[in-house]
Parts: sequence; C-alpha cells; structure tokens
Amino acid sequence: MGAGCYYTHKETGTKACWIVLPVYDAENGDGLDEQEWNETEWDFITEDLDGMMDTLGYYKQDRLTYRNGLVEVTFESTYYGDGIVVLIEPIYVGNYYDCKLYNLAITNHTRIENRILKAIHKCGYKLRYATSGYTSAEYTPN
Repeated sequence: MGAGCYYTHKETGTKACWIVLPVYDAENGDGLDEQEWNETEWDFITEDLDGMMDTLGYYKQDRLTYRNGLVEVTFESTYYGDGIVVLIEPIYVGNYYDCKLYNLAITNHTRIENRILKAIHKCGYKLRYATSGYTSAEYTPN
C-alpha cells in the first residue's frame, strides 16, 4: 500500500477510493506484465468508464475526466501504477466558485461519490479505500 492510502478529494478532504488493477506481481509471478496490460486491459477499462459515466449523466471532457453540472470526476493513476484513483471535485466557474453550485456540490459530495462507486463496483471492479496508517479495506456498497 505505502503512500497510496492517502488519496483525498481536495475540497472536502475526505479519503478517495481507488480501482485495483491486476498488474504484474514479479514476486508471485501472477497478473499481466506491463506490455500486456497496456495493450489489452487499459482500452477495456476506459471503454467501461466511458459507458458507465455516460449512463450516470456525465460527459467526457478529456481522456479520463468527466463532468456534469456540479462536479468534475477525474480518474488518475495511483503512485505505483497499480490502481486508478476516483477524484471528485466541484466545478470551477471562472476564477471563483459559483456559491450556490459549490455549496450544492459539497453538500451532495458523499451521495455523488457513492453513486459513482456503486456503478464502478457493479461493473465488476474491485475498489479499496484507506483505513488507517498504511492499510486499506475493500469498498462494498451499502
């Protein structure tokens, strides 16, 4: 786990979940090597994310960033490249926040996050979140 346990959403300061990727483990000799991973799985996961986020009402802004009227959802690589962090932030309007939209996004942050994580979990991806120290636990939707 290491430093990967402390991914947080910038505005709320709450801990973010990440999607666990089946990358190659040289110690145990299992998983896909980096070349196989790049060729086979990455396109499949981005297609899954595109379809899932479209179903949830988000439009694609760039490669792994999606938006709706309130928030921007970014999928970033973890520190060690063994996962994809799900980061959710309120949308900036110019150089400042529109107070009503910002307050609405912050108030509903947990609900928005749970909805996205449930959809990811439903697609069959394993999710984890930080617990304490250098440990993490598997995310299971309510």
